[in-house]
Amino acid sequence: MTIENYIAYFETAATNHKLILHNSPNKHFCKVRVQEVLTSLRKDIHFPAVVAELPEIYTEDRLSDNYRDILLGAVLILKPVPPTDYDAEIQVINTCVEIAKDFRTKIMNDRRKGNLKGLDANRFKIVEVGPVFNNLYGARLEFQFDEPTRMALDENKWNGETKFSI
Repeated sequence: MTIENYIAYFETAATNHKLILHNSPNKHFCKVRVQEVLTSLRKDIHFPAVVAELPEIYTEDRLSDNYRDILLGAVLILKPVPPTDYDAEIQVINTCVEIAKDFRTKIMNDRRKGNLKGLDANRFKIVEVGPVFNNLYGARLEFQFDEPTRMALDENKWNGETKFSI
């Protein structure tokens, strides 16, 4: 899955979810890097907000040069809560967890339809979050994709490098 497809998928999901209803004049979706998530959120966003974190990618070698790129993704569902309103915190977290479960169900449904190749159905995690940013609470849906990758050295991209050979 490319980064562009990843972002487009979650923006479409935010547009179609009946509790989110993202659109141009009423933005409920944004994308951020993990570092940005930890410091601030865009000011033009409406709530509940869907924040797609840009994925992290790591590579595994599953023996016999069976290299796989593992894409670790996450989506935050966030809503503001007045300071010290502990009952509202619980209510907002519960609502956002339910929305995260809706996203999880949609992702699994799309996988079954063949639209999300490489999705690891055993790697979903929902974590309660808050307070973050300006007293926002909610849920973080984590997931991962697993797809083959090439690890052959392209000698044309390097000066003085040659391919490994036995």
